[in-house]
Amino acid sequence: MKLGPPRRLAGPPLLQMLQDEEPASRRQALETLGAMHGADEATIGAITAALKDTDAGVRLAAANALGELSWKAQPAVPALVEALQDESAALREAAARSLGRIGPPAKSAVPELMRLGQDNEESVRAAAKEAVEKIEPSASRP
Repeated sequence: MKLGPPRRLAGPPLLQMLQDEEPASRRQALETLGAMHGADEATIGAITAALKDTDAGVRLAAANALGELSWKAQPAVPALVEALQDESAALREAAARSLGRIGPPAKSAVPELMRLGQDNEESVRAAAKEAVEKIEPSASRP
């Protein structure tokens, strides 16, 4: 699927915004990129890199944006698996949900998602269980 003119024109300025010193600008760029479903290699790479941002809100926006890309975010699976270990419960939950939206291509995340079944936060445990069911239904059954 080719990006139409509005998406193609909007992408570069949004990718530039990811370098802004203001976390709010970076979050807005990530939210917009996710909503646009722009899934070219540069966009996925930039969103994935934002999972390591120093601002927790930016990391959360990055995980959510990758979830919006669904299976097209498959290159981000290793970074999302790493995000499952973040200190922020909201980010762990968002990363798990995004992995679930990626589906079977995120199969390598199943062991870490299963480990999250012991997380202190109920929302994280629920998101991890739901993700495993979407990625590999047979793995979630006893």
